[in-house]
Amino acid sequence: MTQINVAELLVDQASEQEQQLNPIQNKLLKHAVNVHKFGGSSLANTACIERAVNIIRQHCQLSDIVVVSANGKTTDNLFALVALAQNNNSTEQALLLLHEQQQALINSLLKAQYAQPLLQQLALDIKQLSTWLVELSQGLIAHYNDILAFGELWSARLLSQVLNCYVCPSYLLDARNFLQINNDIDYVVDEKTSAAQYQLLQQAHKLVVVTGYIAKDITGKTCTLGRNGSDYSATIMAALNQASNVTLWTDVDGIYSADPRIVPNSRKLHRLPNEVAKELGRLGNPVLHAKTLTPLATHKTHLHVASSFTPQTSGSEIGEFGAIAKQELSVTYLNDLLLVTSISLTSTRLTSEQGEQGKILFNPLCSDFKQGFIVIEQPQQQAVSQWLASKNEQVVFTPVAIIATVGYQVAQRGDVKARFKRALKSTAPLHFVSSTNQQHSIIAIVNDNCTSELINNVHHDVTKEAKKIGAGLGDIVIRGPDAGRDVTAGGLHSDLVSICQQLANKTTPVKIKGTI
Repeated sequence: MTQINVAELLVDQASEQEQQLNPIQNKLLKHAVNVHKFGGSSLANTACIERAVNIIRQHCQLSDIVVVSANGKTTDNLFALVALAQNNNSTEQALLLLHEQQQALINSLLKAQYAQPLLQQLALDIKQLSTWLVELSQGLIAHYNDILAFGELWSARLLSQVLNCYVCPSYLLDARNFLQINNDIDYVVDEKTSAAQYQLLQQAHKLVVVTGYIAKDITGKTCTLGRNGSDYSATIMAALNQASNVTLWTDVDGIYSADPRIVPNSRKLHRLPNEVAKELGRLGNPVLHAKTLTPLATHKTHLHVASSFTPQTSGSEIGEFGAIAKQELSVTYLNDLLLVTSISLTSTRLTSEQGEQGKILFNPLCSDFKQGFIVIEQPQQQAVSQWLASKNEQVVFTPVAIIATVGYQVAQRGDVKARFKRALKSTAPLHFVSSTNQQHSIIAIVNDNCTSELINNVHHDVTKEAKKIGAGLGDIVIRGPDAGRDVTAGGLHSDLVSICQQLANKTTPVKIKGTI
């Protein structure tokens, strides 16, 4: 698609502004890279996109990278179209509605002369989409992922054009032109090839808008990164570009000690160690996803989670932190799982190589090869059955759920472990497991799905002591929930007071005693 003339004008303006910067600012403009990812809810409608544009205007430099999800429920609508086609049902009305929704977004954000190229391209896309849906109805699946890719493509194309018109020079970059993964099962990135191809596609003095969620395999075919894969796209981009920070702009203002939709008294975790965040994502946190943090493992990039609806509110930061952040505790859960029990899974029957192979193949949520069990998600049942079939031993699949306490080396904290077990006493868990070598979680396997009442009770019992915060210098002590309302800072540095008050529950009185 041909870039509109205003983009060329803005390039000259940006170059002029860059020349006016002092040497330090100029260096920052050229070398400091930050990645900003906007989720579907943050781009769902005209007002949401305008908020995102304002965030970009305030927080982005031309050297930064913007990654986008599909607008609102577009991906869900595309999946619905696929299902209709595969069941030989008419897709005409659903496709028409999708076309109209995209047209409305474009027309609401752009003046007619700038909207026209996007509307023309959208019409071509809808025509192609219709052809591929017919193929699907005939059992041909070659373009299945190409259909799902339209959501991110439309979203990136629109945001880039809006930026060109109102903010700065911008260009769309389809991730399938450079981002190469091995397959759409375990999503391993070929960093060397991807980075080299990305460098060739970069345009100077323009803000890039990259499609999230989609990539290509070694043959060049479209792959997806799984649902919620756009977060993963953002951290991949950060790794490829050695970015300083990644911000996930979403509809929540951070990561909480439990799902706030279920646990109203959950607390925002302002800072979270990398290892703990990864474990939270693996065990069902609704904001984090396990693969999102993988690309950052070898890079000193901090990840931020913030709300595009209240961008002035501080969110959560994931990175390398000190002792206070390591004291934080969270409770998470997953329902509708399977406990796989077999003598074939015991350490006496499995060689260490077979055990490691099983962990890689099925990535169980938790396991105990001494007792001979693993816990998996239901879609993995067939693959696990086939893997164990050659052992000629009985295999039992039992429906279960898990509830976990997650925190830095929490399995080594006897007081937390005791509170967790007491909170679950009436539930009679089948097993307690520490799931990782780093022991950042304690997992209880339970017979029934976790209820809201259970999750609230466990969260209350496990995290109540974590709300107490101690900090001192000389004889100064700051204490949390059980202290009184009076505050006597004495000679205490105001920044320390501020930090402690932020880390405490906002409704908790803070008492400062003593002098320097």
